Amino acid sequence: QDDWRSYTIKNFNPEEVSRQLCIVTLDKLRLIRPRQFTQNVWASSASDQLAPGVVACTKYFNNVSNWACQLILQPDLQNRIDFMEFFIHIAYQSLKYNNYFVCMALFAAFTNAAVGRLKATFLNISNYHKQWMTEIEKALSSDGNYSNMRHAFEESELPLIPFLGVLQTDLTFLEDGIPTMKTKNLICWSKQFKIGKAIYPLYNFQKVPYNFHPIHGMIQFLKNVTCTLSPQELFNLSREYEPRDADFSSFKPTKKKTVARIYDLSLGSVSSDVIDFAASLPTPLSRMYSNSSPNLLAEGGINSFSKRASRISTFSKGASRRNLLGH
Repeated sequence: QDDWRSYTIKNFNPEEVSRQLCIVTLDKLRLIRPRQFTQNVWASSASDQLAPGVVACTKYFNNVSNWACQLILQPDLQNRIDFMEFFIHIAYQSLKYNNYFVCMALFAAFTNAAVGRLKATFLNISNYHKQWMTEIEKALSSDGNYSNMRHAFEESELPLIPFLGVLQTDLTFLEDGIPTMKTKNLICWSKQFKIGKAIYPLYNFQKVPYNFHPIHGMIQFLKNVTCTLSPQELFNLSREYEPRDADFSSFKPTKKKTVARIYDLSLGSVSSDVIDFAASLPTPLSRMYSNSSPNLLAEGGINSFSKRASRISTFSKGASRRNLLGH
């Protein structure tokens, strides 16, 4: 088995990354016990002891967000565009899988001071990535006290991984806004009922798993993502790579020459054409694309296959659409 420490994010397909992130973040969510959300202990100086699950989730949220920031901040504009599109794809797919935790973490990266100022990068991403960003912004909007997200939490089918900031906002309001005691000897039970009502949905979110096949090397890689630079260092790189007065008007994004979504097209096995094509790719890509994707069956089998096949647009030289689809 390959050592996950030798992996880079370019080893992976963004849709598969989003699936494995669902598994990783659900495991994190299951570390939380209801008592960790009471009396705002998760925000206290003793949070590591009193709310370890909440602290672990918060730390992982920040790690994913800052890790994405660091990878997007590449010296070359085309590389910045490629990484931006890569993470937008993951965020969009996470939204479709009801993983609001990861979607919000990546959205926080896109709006980070170091990344949000990259006008040339955002300008040159593809039109469909811009459309995905619009959908993400709408779903995660803070308008109406996150009304769109709250509606999704109530109406969406499980599994679902919530953005914990919404729950933490509600609990802070309840803890700080309503006294715990009505009188010296009389507990305010209506406050306790409201707190319990706010926390209760967490049970349902924790108990319903995703029907995705775990890829253990990828899971280990994603569990250990981190950023090695400080916020100020990230911002300094951003200003260096895209100065405020820089002129990128003559830049033309390169057309993609990598095969699109072969990994997601396999229905438990792959055609000989795909295997032959995969063998011609560099080693990391060959290893990724030559394996079948058992997760496709969890997304609707042949119907999902047809939908994905219709979205294929770019392929490496020498590989035709007809060959890749096994005709």
